[in-house]
Amino acid sequence: MDHSCRESCQFRYNAHQSEITMGMYAADYEVTYRDARVKLKEHIGYGVSTEPRHTIRLAFFFDEASRKVIVCWAASGYPKVELKL
Repeated sequence: MDHSCRESCQFRYNAHQSEITMGMYAADYEVTYRDARVKLKEHIGYGVSTEPRHTIRLAFFFDEASRKVIVCWAASGYPKVELKL
């Protein structure tokens, strides 16, 4: 999927967050969705953290029941923008 993302829109896809990141920022990588806690491991992004003006990250997960991608937050460096679920 990473290759497809890069070809179509120059974004990078990552299916995982590191265990270190997930541990250090646990509150940022978990959401409550339909009364269940969901870990946000997948994200797409563009740019590098050293250039926050030209960087964006979108954290999301796939909801099997609705067959929809649920975007949980967008960040351009920090602060992140939280989307209400």
